[in-house]
This record gives sequence, C-alpha cells and structure tokens, in this order.
Amino acid sequence: MKDERLRIAGEIATALASVHEAGIAHRDLKPDNVMITRRGSKVKIIDFDNRRN
Repeated sequence: MKDERLRIAGEIATALASVHEAGIAHRDLKPDNVMITRRGSKVKIIDFDNRRN
C-alpha cells in the first residue's frame, strides 16, 4: 500500500514537471483532479481550466 502511494505521488510529480517545462501551471491541483485508471496502471491529472501559460 505504501509503495503504491509513493508510486502515484512520483507519477504526479513527473507529470507536473512535464507541464511546468511546457510553461503551464495547473493552479488547482487537488485529489479530485487526479484520476487513476481502473487497473491502477496510469495516473492522470485532469481539469486544466484554471491553468496559466
């Protein structure tokens, strides 16, 4: 369980680093805006409506 949480946190950090490098700030990151696929293999950040370029 702890390993799974660390993996998810790492994937979120990697995704945020990628969008930051593209010059985008999410500005509304919260648990509701993080989706995990049914199989748990992918983590997706959603709701970029409040983003800042």
